[in-house]
Amino acid sequence: RFPDPMNTKISFEAEFRRVTGSVRATPGAYTYQGAVAQQMQFRALEAILDSNERAYQTYEVEDGKVKKMPFDKEVAIKRMFGNQPRLLPAHTYGAAVANLLELQKYMKKTKFESKYHLRVWEDSMFPHNMDEASRKAKIEYIKTDPAERAEHNDAIVDKMFTDPKKRKLHKLALEVSADLRLINKGDFDKVSVGALPADPKARDAAVFEKLAKAAYDIEGKPTPEQIKAAVDEHRQLAAEFCLEAVHKTSVEAFRMYNDPEFRKVDVDRYKHLMTGVSDADWPKVRENLRTAAHITLLYSIYDLGPRKSWDLLNRLNSQFPDMRFVDKVALWARGQVQPIEGALRDVTIREEFYARQMARVAELHQRVQQHVGMQPGSLGLALLSVVALAGRRRRR
Repeated sequence: RFPDPMNTKISFEAEFRRVTGSVRATPGAYTYQGAVAQQMQFRALEAILDSNERAYQTYEVEDGKVKKMPFDKEVAIKRMFGNQPRLLPAHTYGAAVANLLELQKYMKKTKFESKYHLRVWEDSMFPHNMDEASRKAKIEYIKTDPAERAEHNDAIVDKMFTDPKKRKLHKLALEVSADLRLINKGDFDKVSVGALPADPKARDAAVFEKLAKAAYDIEGKPTPEQIKAAVDEHRQLAAEFCLEAVHKTSVEAFRMYNDPEFRKVDVDRYKHLMTGVSDADWPKVRENLRTAAHITLLYSIYDLGPRKSWDLLNRLNSQFPDMRFVDKVALWARGQVQPIEGALRDVTIREEFYARQMARVAELHQRVQQHVGMQPGSLGLALLSVVALAGRRRRR
């Protein structure tokens, strides 16, 4: 798991980079702290708080027999998370980037994974628009009342897009994603369009009808060709929503990166969530938060690619007009090589590299001993001295 910024007893940057490298090497894993915290940790936390014993079980061996221990919420939280995970404002950016990257994998596939569209709403834009971020702020789109989520969408989507038709299409696209998600989960009776036909094509016609009508200004029943076009339109709208979420939430992440003393960041918005942090520890915790935002920003610049990341920095430049062009270029360039920098800064990788070099020095030392005499004043002693000196310099 990613390190807790409240932990002031570790080298936070080294551990954060180590975990980042580890998850990026794991196929199918979320690679951003925000997505891991919101999806993985909160999913496990929810199960623990609901007393779901399958979320955490402990056993002891007694008289040669394995004994299941009683379920203890506090022990489970402490063992699994250290400190109870919290929804922090800066998590929204990592969640948006991670789910955009996952969504893009399915843009051309037969089965579109609409859950990533909904997760950007749940884990990024919904908490981003809350006055306070807390555990209670995390909700699941398909489990909310239609009237309630329509109200939320008026607040969320209307802030993201200015064009009235674009707003309407995005709200319909979210409802389509919700229906597709419910169908995928087998909850056919909960879809917004009512009873669904068994035939897949007829089912698509039912799910995408409203979107097709709105997108192509159709009065009557959409044709099969228009339904097919609406299917593609839905995917484009989902990608557009996710990318705009990345832009909207990047402001908080960049503000933390650009403001080491938290002069312009709403400190209380973070500090009140991190109960138990003393005033003496707060400067270190604050630096840990900034480090996490910094590394997340750098890797996102790499993952978004040269063009999208440059567009992102241009959008940020409009929010932060004091950003110099040379600083923008430097940040963009550093992001493009972030995996290389991450590997060089990873303590584990550096130690392995050092060990390999020392092994080569030792091997060379042994070969010199075998081929050159060891008499005092001989050439052999001089060569061995050079090898030993090179080894000492490498250790420094």
